[in-house]
Amino acid sequence: MKTAFMNAFKKDDYLNSLGLKTEDEGWLWMVHQYENKFVEMIQSGLNCKIVWPERMVDGDYSQIYETLEWLGLTYNTDSIFNLIDHKLWKSRQKERSK
Repeated sequence: MKTAFMNAFKKDDYLNSLGLKTEDEGWLWMVHQYENKFVEMIQSGLNCKIVWPERMVDGDYSQIYETLEWLGLTYNTDSIFNLIDHKLWKSRQKERSK
């Protein structure tokens, strides 16, 4: 959240160059760019897997396990939970306090 690109759509000159007016419009534009790239990858036949990060923030790690298996990698459940759960705990707390 502290990276420079998180402020990209707060800059009027950047919004204007895209024909947009608000920060919300900017982020929606960005989401649509990502969606278009996903569609291109899938339609071109790339061997890819879709992962929804918000599921991990909500505590659902099933896609991590699926991805690791898809890649043919072994995993240690305890080490994954220790790493990920610790990092996402603050995000969950913020969401719950809203």
